[in-house]
Amino acid sequence: MKKIILLLVLIESINVQAQNVGIGITNPIKAKLEVNGGVGRTVGLFGGEGVGISLQREFPAVGFNQYFDGTSSRYIGNGFAAVNWFNPASGTLNFDMLPVGIANGTNASSRVMTITNLGNIGIGNAPTNGQLQLNNELKNRKFVLYESANNDFQYYGFGIENGGLRYNVDAVGASHRFYAATGSGSASLLMSITGNQVIQMGSGTGKVGINTLPFAPQTALEINGGVSLRTVGVTVTNASPTITVGDRSYIFITSGQQNVQVSIFLTDGVSAGQLLILESSTSNNFIGVDIDNASNLKLAGGGFRMQGGSTLTMIWNGTKWVEICRSNNF
Repeated sequence: MKKIILLLVLIESINVQAQNVGIGITNPIKAKLEVNGGVGRTVGLFGGEGVGISLQREFPAVGFNQYFDGTSSRYIGNGFAAVNWFNPASGTLNFDMLPVGIANGTNASSRVMTITNLGNIGIGNAPTNGQLQLNNELKNRKFVLYESANNDFQYYGFGIENGGLRYNVDAVGASHRFYAATGSGSASLLMSITGNQVIQMGSGTGKVGINTLPFAPQTALEINGGVSLRTVGVTVTNASPTITVGDRSYIFITSGQQNVQVSIFLTDGVSAGQLLILESSTSNNFIGVDIDNASNLKLAGGGFRMQGGSTLTMIWNGTKWVEICRSNNF
């Protein structure tokens, strides 16, 4: 008799496993296991003795160390929590995070990502109007491609300043570089902006046009408009007669000694082709400076006494300043 009863139990067990199982539903036809109803919105909870996961209804969700009791999110166990939930009305898939909490406690969640039914992604509670959109917070460090250190400055990427888009490299020795593909295995460098504020463009055939649209520039530099050279003022004396040119192209000269003519000297240019305009002061107590041929200076008209408003234009040929023209406006 015992053997017959055991056999009937086994047969019944096999029949149950072969059929769909419903909890709270009389006719489960959608899945092998259907559960209708829940505690609040929570339909199932796994690993509740520690930190587990939950399945939730109405706004379908998977909670990680989180469940929903009908009014608020609660923690399954101690620690952080998160919930991934879907809004069937808007078609958005949302990812929310909860700060550190205790078992069965509550806390407000914060949105960390949203995916729309169109595939747009919003990061950090951002709108989802673009295919990928960040929130509207102004920060030096918004999008990081590579970081040298964990701060808002030593990284490669992008940020947003008040009224500005920030392109960032991690050090003054690094560069912003722009490329165009020349084939499947190579690219051409179009422009480089170094961290020490040097801009390089082209490699022999490049052309730059300023205010030339819709027409393409025909020379290396084509400008539709005026060009201004910012001046730097220097004061010379017989004790300090040398003018340091550096990378300047327009120098305004005054004398630190009244009614005394000073013989001046120039330092070398920084690169062949550098232009230099010298202009003398028109002050009443400025009686002029003398500039003469020197080892690094070749004046076509010989020495020049520059008095009020006089100008001297030269070009650096790599070894000497060579005169282009002069004007005596005294």
